[in-house]
Amino acid sequence: MEEVLRETLEIQNWGYNLLTLSFIATVFFTVLQAWGLWKQNRKIRRERSGTSVSVISFGYFGSYFFALLAYGVHLKSIAIVFNGLLGCLYIATLVELWKRKSFTRAEKILLSIFPFMILLMVATTHKDALLSLLLGGILISATREVWELRREKSAGAIEPRRILVFMATGVFWFLYALKIRNPVLAVFHPVFFVILTYHLILWYKKSKESGT
Repeated sequence: MEEVLRETLEIQNWGYNLLTLSFIATVFFTVLQAWGLWKQNRKIRRERSGTSVSVISFGYFGSYFFALLAYGVHLKSIAIVFNGLLGCLYIATLVELWKRKSFTRAEKILLSIFPFMILLMVATTHKDALLSLLLGGILISATREVWELRREKSAGAIEPRRILVFMATGVFWFLYALKIRNPVLAVFHPVFFVILTYHLILWYKKSKESGT
């Protein structure tokens, strides 16, 4: 185990530099995201409802983060592997949703397809290109979550702190993308931030309308 850690990017480049600072920041924001997801899970359990929480979105994100974990193993990056472990919390929340709401046929089919992105990440030699493609899927998934909230008459079981945490994390990754001049992340995160902002505003309006 010690030998494996020595071979990671973070240990090999440890010091006062961008990689080390971004590693520390990534760990911090991953813990923050985990807290937001835990709050979401607890709210579903407390209210015994999964209303307005998108099954498709949580299923996609869960598989995406496990694919990210595989990507991190390939790069020998502790930070990316640690971030990929968020997939466990998405799957745990998906289990809670299974208990609280009926999954449609389309949702069941998509949930059976999403895990293939993990196998594809392990098998492909074009991991960077695949990751960029999967990021585009996140935008579609996040839009689906907004659509589900619009369809419902109340804010349901959505936890706003989860949205706020991911907005804050998105700002960090956007600034980081500018620093390392990564065009994919630099374009992705502002769009993701806009979707999350609209999601939060819509949640607030629905909360006011339903008096919750």
